[in-house]
Amino acid sequence: HARREAASLVRFTRDSGAYEAQLDGHANRYQLFVERAMALTRPAGRLGLVLPFGLVGDHGSAPLRRLLFSRCGVDALVGFDNREGVFPIHRSMRFLLVTATQGVPTGEIGCRLGERDPAVLDTEGDAQAPDLWFPVRVTPSLLQRLSGDDLALPDLRSPMDLAIVERVAALFPPLGS
Repeated sequence: HARREAASLVRFTRDSGAYEAQLDGHANRYQLFVERAMALTRPAGRLGLVLPFGLVGDHGSAPLRRLLFSRCGVDALVGFDNREGVFPIHRSMRFLLVTATQGVPTGEIGCRLGERDPAVLDTEGDAQAPDLWFPVRVTPSLLQRLSGDDLALPDLRSPMDLAIVERVAALFPPLGS
């Protein structure tokens, strides 16, 4: 039954013409949700989504990342581990808060990954400088150097993590190549 549902979903996404990033037959419902949210958001409108962490790293999400970064200015990614049971799902699952502006390509993304307690979100207004609240900032061009066309975001939690991967990217070809 589940296999038939998945096949129907893939067929629908291919035939509808509404989903550009789903043409390879990879079907995760959250990916359809993200793509539909982008289509329904007016130019200069804001998106704020809670999504599986796979959006930034899974190989199957690469077409969606390319579409998202080209059509939306993703300005913030906040990644949470679910070890404390923030959501009533398996505690090994990670999730991501994404904010973006429709109609402009992504420039620089403020990243705060590896959080465990959603109370940290209440501290954003207390930060005097965004660099303090978002310890890591990446660009699509850096992601391209790190992972090739996949534009995958490594789990970078500190400026030191970023410095290490930037050095590695300067010395070696992208992992996705």
